[in-house]
Amino acid sequence: MKIRIASFNIEKFSRQSVYYAENRESRKDIEMIAKIIRENNFDIIALQEVFHPEALKCLLRALSYQTPIDVSVSRMGAYTAQIAGFKSNKWEARWAKPRSKYSDVAAEGYAFIWNTKRIELSKNMKGKAFEPRIADYGQAFKLVRPPLIARFTPKQSFYEIRLINTHIIFSAKDEEQTWTNQYGETISSYTDLRNFELQTLLKGIYKRFSNMVVDYCGIDKYARNLVPYTFLLGDYNLNLQDVNHVARPSECLDFDNSIGYIDGRKKMWIETVNSKITTLRKTSRSTENISNNDITNVNVDVNRRYEAEDYLANNFDHFSFDLERLEDHGIAFPEHGVICAYENYKDDEVNNRFEQYTKKVSDHLPIYLDFNLKNKEIKKL
Repeated sequence: MKIRIASFNIEKFSRQSVYYAENRESRKDIEMIAKIIRENNFDIIALQEVFHPEALKCLLRALSYQTPIDVSVSRMGAYTAQIAGFKSNKWEARWAKPRSKYSDVAAEGYAFIWNTKRIELSKNMKGKAFEPRIADYGQAFKLVRPPLIARFTPKQSFYEIRLINTHIIFSAKDEEQTWTNQYGETISSYTDLRNFELQTLLKGIYKRFSNMVVDYCGIDKYARNLVPYTFLLGDYNLNLQDVNHVARPSECLDFDNSIGYIDGRKKMWIETVNSKITTLRKTSRSTENISNNDITNVNVDVNRRYEAEDYLANNFDHFSFDLERLEDHGIAFPEHGVICAYENYKDDEVNNRFEQYTKKVSDHLPIYLDFNLKNKEIKKL
């Protein structure tokens, strides 16, 4: 059973952008966002920059063709400022806003949407669900914007998919705030801060969440010990080092695709994937002097490649996972890619599909990863 997991920074998805924009042209295209989710067969999608639960509820309404009902969600957590849940005939969603020590604006918000025909929240032996929550693992794993964590179980299966939905802070505009790394050294640049936050996510929260057996309260004797597969996903605001022709070439992950560290008795290798560009510029740049060698590896129609290159910017959206665990379990390297969602706006309908997409949908493209437990043929890197 293949499970398609997606991540999408939906860019300032708020009540204002959905309901109260000054004119219809400046509102979010909710129907198009729902179409992207529905037509690409996402089983679970992690969203970033969801500023308000009412915006998420509106999206679920468009996705389901019905008004969703509110779901009572009581698990707040130490670092959760707000939380909400919604459910329709086929889809369910959770929204949470972290309690950021930096500022309320920096906190933004996260969401998960999943297809209830194929996916459910993991439950203990008494049927109590593990509710998604902002990771509240204490001062040792302090982040500017803590991630949203969730545990899902595919229907009629005996394993878990654990997701860490992150949006690493792009910059922290507070001259009085200083940041230090694990060695007590002052972090001098925003790129270093982002890399430090990524290291905290991988070496701290990822390890702890991957190894967690008990239920949300931490002492549940009825917890089910299912085999977990954990993925960090979202907007890292960092390019992979092997990606060329990005707008911010100096703002890269400070390690190669894999990093190794000891986790108890087991070495864990974290693989970070997606080398295709995922963000778009608000306005185009000239392509008069761009040669064929300068075209990125985004899968677009050959006749439109120059136009795509003119709007593509950075490789900021990724998945990270424990490659050793997948190989130990005989699971193939997951297929992954970028959805060129701007293609939904056709040239015969609008003057420029890129400008329309960035204006009405997002300045990010959705990414996906296909996880197939039954595929035992391990692909070589």
